[in-house]
Amino acid sequence: MKYEAVPATDEGEEGKVSGHTPEALPRYMYSRKLLATTSLLIVLLVLSNLGWIWVALSRPSTSTHHLSTFPTIDMTHTTFYQDTPFNGEDEEKHHADELWKGLFPSGNGQVSISNTEASANKLPDSISDPDDGDKVMYVLAGYHNLHCLTILRSAFFHYHVHGKEMSPWPHVVHCLDQIRQTLMCNFDMTFVPMTGPKEFKDGHEHVCKDYWQIHNWTSTYRSAYAPGDDDLDH
Repeated sequence: MKYEAVPATDEGEEGKVSGHTPEALPRYMYSRKLLATTSLLIVLLVLSNLGWIWVALSRPSTSTHHLSTFPTIDMTHTTFYQDTPFNGEDEEKHHADELWKGLFPSGNGQVSISNTEASANKLPDSISDPDDGDKVMYVLAGYHNLHCLTILRSAFFHYHVHGKEMSPWPHVVHCLDQIRQTLMCNFDMTFVPMTGPKEFKDGHEHVCKDYWQIHNWTSTYRSAYAPGDDDLDH
């Protein structure tokens, strides 16, 4: 019996073993190149995004206030009312007085900020905290405004009891409360430097809307009927 060596493979079998016929090899190689190219592009895209995120996170904040102790103030929709308990008079005045006093936090709006934070946020120079030499004291302008309003309220009530009225009293009380609601809605967070325990530095800057632009726009678009002060009930 004669034995002959069996070939390891032949051209047909080679195609079967590899899973690709000779005709399919070019397409197979193209698919592999396409897969490799796509994978490389995905890796480059991921690296690019990671680099962009790193740059964004490392970029210094441009926020007006970036004190570590400074809270993030949320915006809220607040409804104004013509008559509120803050208007109370006669037998209700004592309750109204307590409500007005309750508008002020502990310290009446005066705050103490570390020298480091004050310097980092470029706050104006102010007096040192007598209880902590590493801190500097400010009063928030909004609370100063509310303080002035409560002084006016007290003066008006005193005049109401002891003097002559120049405007209908309900109108005066309404106007006081309207100003109170407006001040609380548009609270001024300016850090006002102090020159003494109860003294505020004059000439401090605030970020404000341009009043005269508003004035000119209102004049330009004024109503055909423009009531005078005596014609306005509120």
